[in-house]
Amino acid sequence: MKYLLFSILTLMLFSCGQSELVDGYGDIEGYITNGQTGAALSGVTVYVEGFQSQTQTTTNGSGYYRITNVQAGTKTINVSISGYIDQRPNTFLKKNKTNSVSLSLLTTAYAANKLVAILSWNTTVQDLDSNLYVPVNNTAPSTHIYYQNVGDINNAPFAVLDVDDTDGSGPETIAVKWNGTALSYPRKHRYFVHNYTQQNSPASPDFTQSEAQVRVYRNGTLISQFSVPENCTQTYWHVFDIESNGAITPSNSCSNSIPSDVY
Repeated sequence: MKYLLFSILTLMLFSCGQSELVDGYGDIEGYITNGQTGAALSGVTVYVEGFQSQTQTTTNGSGYYRITNVQAGTKTINVSISGYIDQRPNTFLKKNKTNSVSLSLLTTAYAANKLVAILSWNTTVQDLDSNLYVPVNNTAPSTHIYYQNVGDINNAPFAVLDVDDTDGSGPETIAVKWNGTALSYPRKHRYFVHNYTQQNSPASPDFTQSEAQVRVYRNGTLISQFSVPENCTQTYWHVFDIESNGAITPSNSCSNSIPSDVY
């Protein structure tokens, strides 16, 4: 009986807590950009699914949109514009809060035969850097794709940093050639993010203030999504590995040391 009463009380408290979060309204805002170039996209249609007539809007010349007075709770945002692949991210909106949902869209032509990782964050942190280890040779070291070595998608290492953002929010985009069933090299690739600003200015904001997210697409279809861990105060965020068959193996761990090589 005591166990039953405890379970009922726990359920009631949980339900009340959830009700307090969603019994109200909030706002959703963000920026929509071109995932290959980082340029703002104007005229993008954005709305909350299930409430299209009440929430539909379009991005302005800066790629910015804002939807107000949205019923709190888990929502799916529909984002579309001609020539680009539609996206439908989810967000949990709390009452009296404003959620930032920024996205980078890929054109159909660019997304074909590629596995693409897009990093985005807010303007609190100035410079986050995308990194990829590509095992080009049979032995270490791997080829390191980052802002000083952007790579090439059509030739070795068959991976490229297309966008390097240095003034906040991103995107930073790394693309890897996808052959339909496998990557170009039959070994693991490793993707991680470096808080460049914090390393050079230790007092600057860390990952916990960045709202950093990485979305991974294969042929334009979203296959994985990662948010930086809430306790990530270190300078490196090892997000995931890519297996040779294209499978994504999450790591989502943080360290003050650069992630180890893939060999």
